Amino acid sequence: MKSHGAIVQRLPSCATIGLVTTVCTGITNDLALHHSRMADLWIGFDSINDVLREVAGEVLQILQDGVCAYASCNGQENALCYWAHQELDIDISEFNTSCAVLDINKSPDLNKNSCGLVLKKHKEAGRAVHIHWNGEFEKMLSMCSHYCKVDGTMQTLDEDKKDLLNREFWQIASNCLQVLAFAYKEINQEEENGEIEEDDADDNEETLKPLEHGLIFLALVSLKNPYAPEMRQAIQDCRASGVTFKLVIDTDVTTARIMALYSGILRPEEDIEGAITEASDFRKKDQEERLKTIENIHVVALAGLCIRDCPSLIEADVGIFMGNLRGAEDADIVVLNQNVSLIFTIIKLGRCVHESVKKFMQLQLTLNITAFTVNFVFVIARRDVQLLPFQVLWINVIMDVLGALALAIRIVEVQGESGVQDAGDPIITSTMWRNVAVQSLIQITILSMTEEFFASRKCLLISLGIVGIIVVLEVGLVEIMATIAHWGKLNSKEWCFCIGIAALSVPIVCVAN
Repeated sequence: MKSHGAIVQRLPSCATIGLVTTVCTGITNDLALHHSRMADLWIGFDSINDVLREVAGEVLQILQDGVCAYASCNGQENALCYWAHQELDIDISEFNTSCAVLDINKSPDLNKNSCGLVLKKHKEAGRAVHIHWNGEFEKMLSMCSHYCKVDGTMQTLDEDKKDLLNREFWQIASNCLQVLAFAYKEINQEEENGEIEEDDADDNEETLKPLEHGLIFLALVSLKNPYAPEMRQAIQDCRASGVTFKLVIDTDVTTARIMALYSGILRPEEDIEGAITEASDFRKKDQEERLKTIENIHVVALAGLCIRDCPSLIEADVGIFMGNLRGAEDADIVVLNQNVSLIFTIIKLGRCVHESVKKFMQLQLTLNITAFTVNFVFVIARRDVQLLPFQVLWINVIMDVLGALALAIRIVEVQGESGVQDAGDPIITSTMWRNVAVQSLIQITILSMTEEFFASRKCLLISLGIVGIIVVLEVGLVEIMATIAHWGKLNSKEWCFCIGIAALSVPIVCVAN
């Protein structure tokens, strides 16, 4: 694990991490939500990097009103409003107190995120109203006859410029999640046909409909995923392998939802009531309700970032500290680069260790049960012991060294949810006991038959035949498993080398006798 940037402080955690089914994590380096990466802004044909410096004040005010109008139509708990709050410094509560919304109109031919809004500002004298539209780019563009530049000047939007904007739009849309366009127009009610009264709701729809044309194209916002693809893929791989993530952060519910959805910790179909809970609400629940909430969590790995997480690291089955070694005395594993994407690699290595321990235990049980049973039967039958203590010791030494080495160099793939083992399940499963029983019975039978055959020199040819059959079976097993389980194949030189080493045991036995 050290080669992957993780330091193990307690060796048993290498195997325990393979049993993890739930990871509780806070905000790590790659999980931090950087609002500047969430969206790109275009005003006219210009890409905006610093809104406060590059955009004129009056244009910024209109854009702020347009985003607040979007929030009035679609709610405030979304990525656009979060980004605009940080980048555009919008204040939706101030917008609601300073303006009177006269009408909200969602045209049936627009998508569900498109809407038009008519509002009147209390501080403005006269009968001037502001029309704001937001939604699909192509529809918004068809409704506009002018466009606004960053300095506030208006330019005619002819067909050539619309084609140019369309080409830029398709380049932008190919690298983002969603593109929203904003259009507006300020009108005087006395200059328009009819009047828009705040208490005349029946005529609002008919009055707003003619205002779907002749608007000013204001801005284009492309929403992006702020998280790196590698981090999102690591979380997706974890979830596919049966490991779920629980995000524990000290922020508001809206930010937590955005972080969980964009990172992949929470899927859109899982964003239901109760999926995101405030700590204060969880503390109000009684013990029974809490257990119902977390009853499916069996083994918990907690990823901490600071000293205050140490008590939780102690309580967790595997405590993973994200940071340097200072203050990580209570952690089982320390991840130096503070990236949550490395947790999947650690779990993968942990499951490899866990499976290797199980395979090694199965090997040791088979060898020891076989040796004990053969010697016990021969002692009861008053025959010479088949396996001397030195031979049993030699077999264990060879199998311990070579078997452990073979298991250590092979990294197994992380299985799906069906491969997740409960922490309360026995480490030696019923399948392992069945394999041990079958393999031990075969070895006991072969050893007993070999003893009988070698007791008479007349059976030498039969013994050699048995050895030949075993060799053929071994070769067949390796070749078949190379096709089925994708084991590595041996070439002719490697086969000769293996058979030569095995053949050396014959003269050694003769010399020993």
